Formats: sequence, C-alpha cells, structure tokens
Amino acid sequence: MIMRKFIYVSVTIFILFLTGCSNDSNRYKFSYDLMMDNYTDFIEISTFTPSSNEGVKFIQIIVTIKDGDALLDDVEITYSLKHYSNFFDNNTTTSHTHTYTLNSNLTINVPRFSDQTTVKITSIKGKILTNISREIDYEKSEEIKLQLESKLTPFLDATELSIETKIALTISGQTFNESVFINIRQSPFYLSSFSNNQGIIINESNNSYILTEVGRFESLNYYRLIDQFDSIDEVDSMPDTNIGIVLSDDFFYSFEDDMYTLTGDTKTILRQLITDENTMNAFLNVYKENTLTVTIKVNDYSYTETVKLNFEGGSIMVSMTYDTSTFSEANLNNYVQMPPLNPDLIAHSTDVSQTVKDQLFVSGTTNYYRVELTADLYAFEIDSSFDMTFYTLDGTLVQFDKSTDPLYAEHKNIYNITEGTYILAISSRADFIKLYDFRIFPLNSYKTIGDQLNPILLTEDAINVEIEGLYDYVILAVEAPEGGLLTLSPNKASNLFIYRYISADHLDSSNLNHKEGKPIYISLTPGINKFRVSSWYVETILFEIDLHGVTWHDGITLTDSYSDEFIVTSRNGSNDFTFKMDNDGYFVIDILLDEMLSFPRYGYSAYISKSNDLGVYRSYTSFSITETQTKIYLTKGDYALRVPTILSYKIKSSRDVPTNLTSDTLTPYDTTNLSNTLMNRNINSYDTYNWYPQNIKKLHFSLSKADYVYIDLYYPNELVLLDSLGNVINLYDPSSLLLYLEAETYTLYFKENDMHQTIKIAVQVYIVDDPLVALDDSFMDSLTTINWKEDFEFKLDYLGDSDYASFVLLNDAKVQIYSSKSVNITIFNEQGKLIRSYSSTSLTLDLTSGTYYFRVSYGVFYTPPIGTIHTFRLDKLDA
Repeated sequence: MIMRKFIYVSVTIFILFLTGCSNDSNRYKFSYDLMMDNYTDFIEISTFTPSSNEGVKFIQIIVTIKDGDALLDDVEITYSLKHYSNFFDNNTTTSHTHTYTLNSNLTINVPRFSDQTTVKITSIKGKILTNISREIDYEKSEEIKLQLESKLTPFLDATELSIETKIALTISGQTFNESVFINIRQSPFYLSSFSNNQGIIINESNNSYILTEVGRFESLNYYRLIDQFDSIDEVDSMPDTNIGIVLSDDFFYSFEDDMYTLTGDTKTILRQLITDENTMNAFLNVYKENTLTVTIKVNDYSYTETVKLNFEGGSIMVSMTYDTSTFSEANLNNYVQMPPLNPDLIAHSTDVSQTVKDQLFVSGTTNYYRVELTADLYAFEIDSSFDMTFYTLDGTLVQFDKSTDPLYAEHKNIYNITEGTYILAISSRADFIKLYDFRIFPLNSYKTIGDQLNPILLTEDAINVEIEGLYDYVILAVEAPEGGLLTLSPNKASNLFIYRYISADHLDSSNLNHKEGKPIYISLTPGINKFRVSSWYVETILFEIDLHGVTWHDGITLTDSYSDEFIVTSRNGSNDFTFKMDNDGYFVIDILLDEMLSFPRYGYSAYISKSNDLGVYRSYTSFSITETQTKIYLTKGDYALRVPTILSYKIKSSRDVPTNLTSDTLTPYDTTNLSNTLMNRNINSYDTYNWYPQNIKKLHFSLSKADYVYIDLYYPNELVLLDSLGNVINLYDPSSLLLYLEAETYTLYFKENDMHQTIKIAVQVYIVDDPLVALDDSFMDSLTTINWKEDFEFKLDYLGDSDYASFVLLNDAKVQIYSSKSVNITIFNEQGKLIRSYSSTSLTLDLTSGTYYFRVSYGVFYTPPIGTIHTFRLDKLDA
C-alpha cells in the first residue's frame, strides 16, 4: 500500500549537558556499572543558572534518575565547564569532579566565570542500584513483537487513515509546538497534508490525480490547482513510505503499563521517521547515542508512536497518532479558489462581468481563466502593474481593438470584443506576491447608454438623472433661442461631473457641478446647448429645472430703465455696453441682481474702456460694484462698460454732473492735546472730498487769529499750502505737518488728478492750543542753526512732534549726517524743494552752497516714547 508522510523538522540545536544518578539500600535486585557509553540509559543531566547573589556566580548541575526508586552508589562524575567571555571573545575551560553516594543531594553548585557556561561529562564510574532489569530477554521481546504486530495489523490494512504528527521542540527552557495533519484514503485515492491551515491535497478524479495547493496569504485562505497526473507515481514531490515504524527483528521490545517500547539502532529508526536526508543528517550530527527508544500506545481505533531525542541545549519529541475512525476530506468552504497556473487545469468559466476579488499572484507565474464574452464594448479593469492577454481555446493569441467612440475618449481601457470563449492570462513583469482584483465589464449591461446624437431634451420642470457606473453617460440638451440662465437644483449633494460640449465631440474642461448640493447656474449660448453627465459612482439625482433671462448680445444697450429680462453674462465675458458722456461728470450705474445673487464683500469687478481719436477702445479704468448704485466720474467722450463677473442682472444708467468740481471749504477742528487727538484718530475722523480726474482741487480754511495748525492727510498726496494772495508757503511732507500761521485764509492746493478715476482726499486740519506745542523750542518759526562737528539734540515732546534746524554751507561740499537712533530725516532747501528724505543713522550728501533745513519727524503709531532724546551731528568731509 502506497502512503504519504510529510514530517519536516528544522531546528537550531544548542548545547545541553547530561549527567548520572544514584541510590542506596540492600533492597535492590540489580546493580549496574555506569560508564560513558551507557550512563544515558540510567540518568539525565540538566543545568540551571540562578541570578547572581552579591557577586557570587555558580551553575547548578542536576542529576535525574530515570528509574524512579534507583540509587547512585559512589558514582564519580567529572564535568567539563566551558566559560565564554564576551569581553575577551574567548573560552576558558575548567573541570569539576563530584562523587554521589546513596543519600547525597543530586543537585550541586559549581562556580562559573561568565554568563555563558556550558557543561558536559568527560568521565563517569560507579554503580547504580535498581529494581528494573536491563538484561535483554530475547524470547520475551519476540513474544511482545508478535503481539504488537497483531495489534497494528488493522491499521496497516486500513483503507482510510488519519495521521496527526505533533512535534515539540524545547530549547533553553522554551518549547515550540508544531502539528501536521494527514488524511489518506486508498480508493479513490486521496491525501491531504496540513500544518497551520496550509498544505497540499492529492485526489483521484476521472482516472487522473490532481495536485492542489492550500495556503494562506495575509488574512486570506486559498486553494489552487497546481498540476494533474495520469499516475500517482508521477508526483515527484511525494516520497513513498509505510505506515508507522517497521517492526524489525533487530529491535528489542518490552511492554509495561499498557505501553509498548522498542529500542533499536538510532539510524534505522530515524530513517523511518524522517524522509528528508538533510534533516536526517542534522539529527545524527547532534544525537550521538547508538540506540533510540520508541513508545507505542495502542487504542481501539488508533495508536501513537512517540520518540524523544535529547540534545545539548534542548530536546525534541515527535509523536504520530494513526487513527482509522477520523478520516475526513479537507473542507475548503471557507477558502477562496485561485486560478490555476496551467490553462489545462481550468475547470469552469469565470464570470468576469462582476469584480473578481482577491486573486493571488506570485511573480514568475501566470494565472489563467476561461471567459465567455458576447460581442460588445468592454472595459478592462485591473491594476496597472498587471497585463491581460487573451488566447483562443487552441492557444492562438487574440488582440482586440480599442474603442474609437469619442464618448469614451477619456477611458483608455475600452475595447471592442468579438463573441467567443477565451483563455485569459494575467501576468506581471514585477517581482512581487500580491492580491489583485479585476473585471471585464460589458457596457451593454447598463440599462441606458448615452447617445451624443440623440440627447435628452430638458423640456420639463424636473429630470431624474441616473448614472449606473463609471462608464455610463447621460447626454442632456436644452434649446434656448436667446440663451439665458439654466438653473439645475439637485435634491442632494452628488459626485456628478457635468461638462458642456463646446463642439460635436469636445468638452469644456470645467466641471459645472459644485458637489455640495447647491444649485448649478449655467450661462447658455443662443441655440442648442448640450451637456455630458457622469460619475465615478452609481448615483441617481433629481434636478429641478429653471430657464430664464437672455444672454448678452450686441443688440443690448444701456438705457435709463431696467431691461425686461435678466441679462446673463456670456461665457466669454465680452459683455460690452457702449455709452457716451456729453459732459464731464458722473456715470451712474444701477444694478438689480438676480434673486440667487448678492453683492460680495469686495464687490463685482467692472471695467471701462474709452474710445480714442481713431475710434479704438482702450482700457481706461476699473472699479468694484459693491451695492445697487455705483458712480464713476468720467470726462467727456465715448466709453464701453464691461461687467464680466455678474452672472445674471438687470442694469440701467444715468448721468450726474457735480457742482463743486475743483473747490471745497473745510472747517478746522480745535485740539488742546495733540498727542491724544492723533492717538485716537481713525479713517472715520477725517473729512473726505472728491478729487476728480483731470481736475485740480482746492480746499480752503480760515484762521481768525495766529495759531499753531496741524495738517493731517490720511492718504499722503502732493499739495501746496497757499496764503490768501496765492503765495506758496514752504511746505514738505504735508501728510503730518505742524506749523505756525497768521490769521487769514489758506488753501490746500492739489495739482491736476492725472488718474482716470476719482480720488478721495481724507484730510483734517487742527488748530492746536496745546502747551507742549507752544513750548517747543525746535519749531519752524524759531530755527536753531547747527554748528558743524558739534553734537546737537532733539527731544520728542508730543505725538506729531517735528523738530527743525538749519545749517549754512558757504561752499560746495560733501556732507555727512549722523544720528544716535534711526529716525525720519528730511533735508530741503530754502525754496522748500526736497533734497533727501531717509530713515537711518547716517547719510552722506553732495550739496552746493546755501541754506538748508533739517527736519526730524517721529510718526504717531510707531513713535519712540515721549521724552526720547536723539543726538545728531553734521560733518563736512571735504573740510
């Protein structure tokens, strides 16, 4: 009978030590001499290394007597101890001899000189007293052998058998367990071998033998047909063996406590247990005993063979249970079948229209499937690291054409397939083991397929858009002779992609769907507008439909009344309304937004172009529309207005010519604490005036008596301060200027505004009645003349303070100015012309002869503390 046994035991063997035993009394029947070649029949040696105690290191050597009540009688054992030093990376060997008497302790402590000490016996002599005979009774042995053969005959003749092999490996006190389960049936032949839910199955089917691999990858249990044979002898990977150990006449047999024991030559027994030659040799290299003992326990329907081998550093025990009552074929219900690696082993066709999941690929192999396909468009779906190849059933390579339908242009995996049954091979050039999913999806499985030539016309108030999958498209169209605004209001958020056709086969690149479930607003062009709807997912969305308004066109003009229909911005944004300004003045725009819109925080951008003498419109100005009415000051001429960012609106326009184009009167404010006033000012504190394009601006104010005046501009602008006769008062940096003026009327003069838009002048004039200002000794009306190469000081007396000095240069020279701290310094000449303005601690200037003014300003919000003193010095480098 041909059977199978798969036992592969791979272990790393460490060094163990074996010792002897002893006992006393005159009540023992037998006495044996202990020698090096037989002591292992009577005693076992083990060691234990306790933790160090106060620096004392020792190793315990423990003798265990195999016969329970036996005694050692003056047994002298010499031990060799090998001590390994990590520090010196070498071994030191010591020797210890101990004599065991009838009543002596079988555990002794021996000094050790390292944490890694091994022990072995080098000599042993003495006697052991026991009541168990070691004499061989050959007649009794033969009788027991015949009895055992009779007991095992039913198992050897069994047609069905299960074998459970248990392997227990003990190394340095740790035990590792492994089990192998084998089920064998003679006819029809069946063999399965499993360990940890993995193994092989060989079963007979239709006069052939099928080899099946059963395994586990990651968390997936699987099985796969590997090969098929006409004869079991062709299965090279399965060596022949008999059931159990062959009961040789060379073995010695005994029977005690319902347990059979056979003792025989080590190699003979091991060769029956271990079929792998390398494993066999590994055991023989470490197990040096010439004899080996096997125990056999026989029950009604099973028997168990057990063998234990002791090694230096550990042991291994193998038990094999043969049972005639528990045979069963492997249950693969919870296992996933993997495709065969040979097309001849394909047992059935695979439905690839649904995703085939968790397929195991091993590099260097090819997975094969049989697929039945009808003529249609198919989408090939698989990880890009894999290749799909098709063959006819006779092995001829088949190549399919990619689809040229523009509807599927974005997909590179759509193919035209002719009807037939094919072999599909899935392979990869990558070196990996991994799971993959794949699908060959027939597009005709969708209930409806998008048709670009026959779109669905939107003629109702609502439409239910159903997307059945990744390759499903819905083509919509709306007929709008005047364009207008199409509003699609979804009943829920979706992942739809909605693209507009810009030609027969080409789509705009912008997805019109916001995906948050908000209404979709689409500006239509006059005529038929067509859209393609798709999704990566299966989705059904109900859209409410609204169409109103007209799309801007050249015939739409600006009037003083709102248009009847909402004007929808054209897609290219070229919504130009031409208009004429007969006089300089305000162009007034009134905007009525469609109900779904509101004015954003920063407004809608708008642009105005102006016609030149050749009638060509050039960009003139831009502005933001932040509320219903907007005014833009324009000079006389022809213009065009463009509002590209408002989706849908009504518009009208008018004109407004202001009466105070160039002149306004401002009223000064009084302050008795300039620092506090400046600290608390904000944009709302200023008076504002319009400075119109191509116009000057004059702001007049009057003083009833001589006083200090602080002129404060929020936005710095160039201006000149004029007295009542039009004379220019020397003035620089008017955005924050404190000066002493006589009683009369003054004018802040702003030159012509050369911008194309109105500028807001935010200004405040303060009459200052502040004691700190009155006591300022570095003021414009009381200038100190600077001496060359001498330090002089200015002190910050109040917020808004500016300190002045003058210096005279008799000849042209290079002048260097130093300051102890970085401040704003302005140099201007006697005529008030700016020479240099800077912020630093030093400056070098080339100056011509003359009188110059030196001004230090400290700012308001980023000023140093009140009372801060700054030190300055002027040097002439040429002197």
